[in-house]
Amino acid sequence: MTERLQKVLARGGLGSRRKCEELIAARRVRVNGEVAAEPGIRVDPIHDEVTIDGVPVESERAVHYLLHKPKGFVCTNRPRPGEQAAVSLVRAPEGQRLFTVGRLDEDSSGALLVTNDGAWANLLSHPRYGVPKTYRVTVRGKAEGEMLRLIREGIHLAEGRTSPAKVQVAKRSREWSALRVTLHEGKNRHLRRVFARIGLPVKEILRVAVGSVRLGRLKPGEFRPLLPAEVETLRADASAPPRPKPRPLGSGGRAHRPRSSDDAAAPPDRPAGETTHEKPGGRKPARKKAPAKKKAGPRKTAGKGPPARGGAGAKGGDAAGRPSRRSKPGGSRPSRPDAGGRKKKTNRKRGRPGRG
Repeated sequence: MTERLQKVLARGGLGSRRKCEELIAARRVRVNGEVAAEPGIRVDPIHDEVTIDGVPVESERAVHYLLHKPKGFVCTNRPRPGEQAAVSLVRAPEGQRLFTVGRLDEDSSGALLVTNDGAWANLLSHPRYGVPKTYRVTVRGKAEGEMLRLIREGIHLAEGRTSPAKVQVAKRSREWSALRVTLHEGKNRHLRRVFARIGLPVKEILRVAVGSVRLGRLKPGEFRPLLPAEVETLRADASAPPRPKPRPLGSGGRAHRPRSSDDAAAPPDRPAGETTHEKPGGRKPARKKAPAKKKAGPRKTAGKGPPARGGAGAKGGDAAGRPSRRSKPGGSRPSRPDAGGRKKKTNRKRGRPGRG
């Protein structure tokens, strides 16, 4: 089986994959006597000869450990000053590079997997595989009812909504509650933030199982190698199909029902090509509203009868048919006769009825 060159070098204890890529870029690595041109080439660690500065690289045997991480240890190979790495608790052969599978908060304790098998670690730690992790959580306060329902359905955090969790009450009193929580994901300080949102501060978190592998009687700081059957069981847990996500609830608390081919088919008594406004569920077809009629306004009339052609009231002329002095383009509106046929005096400047 062929693998990428940097992966083979990392397994040989030469550092991280990025560090091995730098060694390849420096032209210090040879494959079957030829300088490796690029990091991505694939080699067979059994049949191909890989050397660095002329020294053969021996591929390490994959190892898998279960560690009971105590409080105060961090899950990184590059701890800051004053911090202690959890992998330092595992006594591995000299030169063997180990790393943790996933993370566990510095203030939390419990089961932690340690290995040098990158592919196996990726299967167990990647969120899309959803390997379950079980915790025993002790909180201040009485956890019940609505609080537990929120955790089971998911709570909104800064990164988004959490996946549904399985919660069981082990012990409970007025001052504290002991819960058993199973998660299929792991955000930063996941449990502490979730319980803080519902008003239950966390006192202690202990991870009791990863997949089907349980912590058992391991004391804080102790570790043991995993059995081959346990390694394969965890691999099978990660290879299982992902659990379906719950459908969002619609109005009325009922899940949206997807339309099937039967819903889209027309009833047998409907002629072909005829459309309908009937909705799924047997509702009556909606009636189309008739367009609203326009209200007729009052008719505008000038005087009792229509003015004679060229007579009084005609636009631009007087009773004798002569053009008016105010009939200019863009001028004011001519005056209208009153009920007696007489013209009202208007103010020539403003076009308003005058006095008198």
